[in-house]
Amino acid sequence: MTVLLALLGALFIGISDFLGGVASQQRSALTVSAVLQLAGLVTLTPIAAVVGAHDLTAHDAGLGALSGLVTSVAFLGFFTAIAHGRIGIVLPVSAAFAALLPAAAGLAGGNNLSALAIGGIGCALLAIPLVAYEAEDAAAVSEDAAERWPAGRQVLISMLCGAGFGIYLVCIGHTSTRSGLWPTVANLAVAVAVTIPIAYHRGLMPTP
Repeated sequence: MTVLLALLGALFIGISDFLGGVASQQRSALTVSAVLQLAGLVTLTPIAAVVGAHDLTAHDAGLGALSGLVTSVAFLGFFTAIAHGRIGIVLPVSAAFAALLPAAAGLAGGNNLSALAIGGIGCALLAIPLVAYEAEDAAAVSEDAAERWPAGRQVLISMLCGAGFGIYLVCIGHTSTRSGLWPTVANLAVAVAVTIPIAYHRGLMPTP
């Protein structure tokens, strides 16, 4: 069941990232980030209320809130990278680092990984430079070549954003299951509190 839920989670996260990436190529990355986080907060809060929490502590809520500060920046950088780069670079590189950081944290905490898992980590690291490869002539003929970041910059920003998403996973992984979904609600609430005022101040928050 755990593997099935993880696969479903990865599927929906992938769909969200792809649709958000497409939107960021047409609108400001700040707008996309604000709308995504607000929609997540509005959707998840009633679900968290229904699921409930047996023991929500300040520690668990604090970890969620702390991760919200990181993910608010990570999403903005993520969508900005897509707006100035290729989805085919930004998505897989950020996803790889979002997975590698919790794996590394688990190893540092004494968890054991199977040989298959270690092989998968090695493949992910090897895939990053391969995904980032882009022929020079392909970039030259692109109509938006002047606005496109070099592949190296796309990879670097994607790695940093992926690390930010990984920090969220590490923080949530250290909360108690008895806290329900409220740590993630705290994450979104902080992210919304950071992103929306900036978007509104710059006139980038869409009307209802």
